Formats: sequence, C-alpha cells, structure tokens
Amino acid sequence: MVCERIILDCDPGVDDSIAIFLALASPDEIKVDAITIVMGNHNDIDLLANNACLLLQMCNRSSDIPVIKGAKKPIAYAYHGHSGIKVHGENGIGNIKHPIKDFNQNPIEQYKDTSAAQFIVQHVLANPGEITLCAIGPLTNIGLAVSIGGERFIKSVKRVVLMGGSVGGHGNKTAAAEANLANDSHAGRIVFDAFPDITMVGLNCTRQLPLSQEIREKMRKLHAIGQFCFDITTHYTEILHSWNDPPCFNDPTAIMYLIKPDLFEGQRACVDVEDSGRLTSGQTVADWTGRWGRPLQTFVLMKVDRNGFEKELLDRLAKLTMFKPSSEDQLKRAEEQIEASEN
Repeated sequence: MVCERIILDCDPGVDDSIAIFLALASPDEIKVDAITIVMGNHNDIDLLANNACLLLQMCNRSSDIPVIKGAKKPIAYAYHGHSGIKVHGENGIGNIKHPIKDFNQNPIEQYKDTSAAQFIVQHVLANPGEITLCAIGPLTNIGLAVSIGGERFIKSVKRVVLMGGSVGGHGNKTAAAEANLANDSHAGRIVFDAFPDITMVGLNCTRQLPLSQEIREKMRKLHAIGQFCFDITTHYTEILHSWNDPPCFNDPTAIMYLIKPDLFEGQRACVDVEDSGRLTSGQTVADWTGRWGRPLQTFVLMKVDRNGFEKELLDRLAKLTMFKPSSEDQLKRAEEQIEASEN
C-alpha cells in the first residue's frame, strides 16, 4: 500500500484528537503534510490550533508538521456551533488540564501569515495529484480553497475524504443534519459540487462504532496517551448520553478508512447538501440512481467491521510514545502533569 499524503483539516476537539493520534500512529499508510484548523467544535481558532500543537508535542512531532489557522466562521453566516463547545468542553479537550507544561507553539510559526485556505491551494498546486484532503470538521477551509484556487486547484487534488453527513435524514446536530455539514452548509455544497472523487464517512457508518466504556478502558490501559484519550472522552461521553445521543468514533473513522479501507463497505451516489432549508439546512441528500443526471461523485460508507476497527485502533495507538523528556526534572514534571490530569 502506497503511503498517502494528506492535509488534515480539522477543529481539534475530543474525537479530532483521537483521529490525529491515529494518523500519527500510522506512518506507513499516512503522511500528514500539515494540519489546518477550522472553527467547529469551538469558535476560538487560536485555542483549536493550540490543541493541535499539544497533540503533536505529545507525540514528539512538533518539528515536522505545521499547523495553519483557518476560518473563524462559516462562509455565509455567523458561527452557531455553541452546542459543540458544550460537548467538547470550553478548552476543546473535555475540560481536562494540558498534560504538558513546556508548551511548544512552533508548528504555528512557519505559516502564521498564511490562511488555511491559501496554504491548501498552494500546497496542492505544488504537488498536483499527490495530496488527499482529509476534512474532519466543517468544510469552510476547503470551500474557500475552491473559491481561491478554481478549476486548476480542484483538478490537482488527489481525492477528498471527509467525516460528515448522513443519508436518510438522521442527524446529530439537528433532526436532519450532521454537525460538520450543519455548521457550514454553504461550504458543504461548494465542496460536493466541486470535487469528482469524494468519500463520505458519515453517521450511517460512524454510528456503528460506539465510543463505549469498554473501549475507553482499553485505551486507558495502553499508556499515557491512552490515558489522555480516556480523560478527554469522559465529559464528552457523559453529555452525549445525557442528550440521548450515544457517542461514537466520528472523526477517527475517516482516518481509519485511509488506513484500512477493506474494513468498510459503501455505495456510490451523487450527494448534494441542502443549504437553505428551514428544517433541513446541512442535510446531505443522496441520489443513488442518477435521477439528477449528474455524476455519482461520492462513495458513501454504509458498513464497517466494528471488531476490526477497534483492533486496529488499539494496536496503532499502542505504538505511540509520549514525548521524550530531555532531563530528569522534565520527566518528573511530565509525570506530575499526567497524574494531575487523572485527578
């Protein structure tokens, strides 16, 4: 299997964090060229970018993956993702304390004067046909990149793999829409209209992968990063259960598809996004039979091997090692911080 180069476009909250860890734990299958940040799980783009830096530092990857800040609000209206802040916590990672004291923001510095959309266009055009856009947040940065880069940019993207959507009208932010599409339905429509090769990792698939107490305990027992995954999912799972919305592995599923596509089954359709409905804004509508007379541009994932997914997830996360302390004092501080995060 050829290692796939990706730009990981995300809004680092709880499940994004596990997705980033999974990507970093799979270097034979995925090379993360950059992490671009979009509003979604929070509207504080600096906070979300700092979360990405934290995750990179935890995996000792601060020096080789840049983090680029992007859209602070949807394309056509004000930010309205406040329920996401409730789910992911005020700090985006379940309100737990950062497990690292000597925080490294260097990944932000290289492209601090470049927007995520600009970077995406520049990087894709510099590497035509080589870069997959993996979007696990609202599609605002990708939609803006389409507007900036036009047809040349669209044709230069290898493919788009996104976590979002739900066919059949069963959403998780509204009755009809999944959160990433609901948080910027206009951007969603732009992206689905533009690209000829999209894989949609939506709720039809991710709801088959519950973020259960059992799997959380298994992550916890792996190592310090597994403990971190357990800690950040505590508030997340509790509030979703209280809303009668059982938590599941949303964003990590898109990464797993890139790693192990044979775990999944799907069907091609022409997918479009409703961007103006009073009750249905953000809903993804699938034409399976060509009624619209348009290409079936999207592979919609419909089934997943849960046992295979969980085994791969745990096996890969187990390979991660926490950042390497440079001194005994730093090691002691790190241990104290990890212990504090558990309390």
